[in-house]
Amino acid sequence: MEMAPAPSDGDGGFPAGRHARGLLIGRFQPFHLGHLHAVRHALSKVDHLLIGIGSSNRSMEQDNPFTAEERREMIQGSLESQIRKRTSIHMIPDLHNHKRWVEMIQERLPAFEVVFTNDPVTRSLYLQRGTRVYGIPFLDRPALSGTAIRSGMRSGRPWAHLVPPGTARTIRQLGNRMGRVGGGHGDKPPDNIAHHTHPPNYK
Repeated sequence: MEMAPAPSDGDGGFPAGRHARGLLIGRFQPFHLGHLHAVRHALSKVDHLLIGIGSSNRSMEQDNPFTAEERREMIQGSLESQIRKRTSIHMIPDLHNHKRWVEMIQERLPAFEVVFTNDPVTRSLYLQRGTRVYGIPFLDRPALSGTAIRSGMRSGRPWAHLVPPGTARTIRQLGNRMGRVGGGHGDKPPDNIAHHTHPPNYK
């Protein structure tokens, strides 16, 4: 029997009390300060956060240039040690069947009580299963989006201030990956990450 939809809070608010475990899914192409903000926000409401690397089976594409392992490295290198102790990273590949995609997550990941997402499809899928879903407050959405950051990388615009140091280090090690994937300034080195400082803060 299909479960009745659970209540959701589109504003990202929470009822009194904490949840034991929650799930946050993102493509993290790349992992930027907005994603870091989302992780910290979720951890203020749950004891342990499952971070799902979505589209983990896709890479070397214009909209998905980084591999799942590279994205894992970005995340791990960007989280403080105390946060790493309260998180775990899981690969979530794309499937062309929404129902099966949710079932796969339930099979592969530890049990969780809540889902953090602003994606309307993911929200709908989990509400239909009776899982509580919460929105995530955006932080400077126009600038802190994967699309905008990837565009800046390809065009040579400054972008390193939009990602945590761990992401910056990983991308620097990849050289001109963004130039080789999807066109762009292939001969132009990435933003001068090595000498750029980052705010200690925030999908």
